[in-house]
Amino acid sequence: MPPVNPSPIPCIVALDYPSRDELLGFLKSVTPQSVPWVKIGLQSFCLNGPGLVREVGAAGFKIFLDLKLHDIPNTVAGAVRSLSSLPISMLTLHASGGLEMMQRALDIQQELAPDLRLLGVTVLTSMDRKGLAETGITNAPDAHVERLASLALEAGMPGLVCSPLELRNLRQEFGKNPFLVTPGVRPAGGDMGDQKRTMTPAEAVQAGASALVVGRPITKAADPVAAVKGIQEEMSLAIQ
Repeated sequence: MPPVNPSPIPCIVALDYPSRDELLGFLKSVTPQSVPWVKIGLQSFCLNGPGLVREVGAAGFKIFLDLKLHDIPNTVAGAVRSLSSLPISMLTLHASGGLEMMQRALDIQQELAPDLRLLGVTVLTSMDRKGLAETGITNAPDAHVERLASLALEAGMPGLVCSPLELRNLRQEFGKNPFLVTPGVRPAGGDMGDQKRTMTPAEAVQAGASALVVGRPITKAADPVAAVKGIQEEMSLAIQ
């Protein structure tokens, strides 16, 4: 069988480590060529601050900064202003923050960081219908995702974060243009962890994902580079 070309769809490795040393230790075991994209989340950012982001960016990795900003419009706009000088390519904020909040964030992004892609988070992959109901939302997760996605796109957001189970509906409803980033991706037979709405990489690609976020199946692997390569090959075969 001929070698499989790398998938054009990014596989973003979630660096969800409890310490700076563990995070940087993982990055020393890979290269920007083998793992071009990484995600820095709220835990690492709160512990290590912007300095870690600059250090990872200086090492050549493309960074998805997943902070899920959610506050009053002025505060979120100010946060985007503060983050705009960092070497980040994508940044998340909660679509449930509302139209004005997203529009104010976009105004600052377009002024100060035109290459930065803002992503509207719809419903967290840890949330199921019971979890939503506990917050007073009676809609099913897929219906609430669609509602928040529509609001984010109305605001002008170029991309969304959703579980893989909502990908097909979003593609059917909104077409090919939204950049859809999906966590909750687990290789076949893998542990779901705290994700409740999951798919395999191949299934997510076939459903319309623009980028996948994968954490523990890569970061806990004995050979992370091989794990990434396996996922990329599975994604590539799904495209063919």
